[in-house]
Amino acid sequence: MEQFLGGDSVIRKSFESTSVSFATYDKTHMFLEVTFKNGAVYRYKGIPEEAVNELFNAPSTGKHFQASIKNAGYSYEKLK
Repeated sequence: MEQFLGGDSVIRKSFESTSVSFATYDKTHMFLEVTFKNGAVYRYKGIPEEAVNELFNAPSTGKHFQASIKNAGYSYEKLK
């Protein structure tokens, strides 16, 4: 399920994944916040919108996240 928050600038999607609960993308600031099933929350910076669209539509969210976001060298910070 996708939710648009604050107009079209922030999108939130929940996943049926064994590792990822949901993700929130801020188009304006190019931040992707990912909340994992274990409760950890990370913010990835400088993520292009097309990378997020691919993640949101991937058949395996966890595998795609690992390959295209986590291992792609984007800077990040742990929020929780």
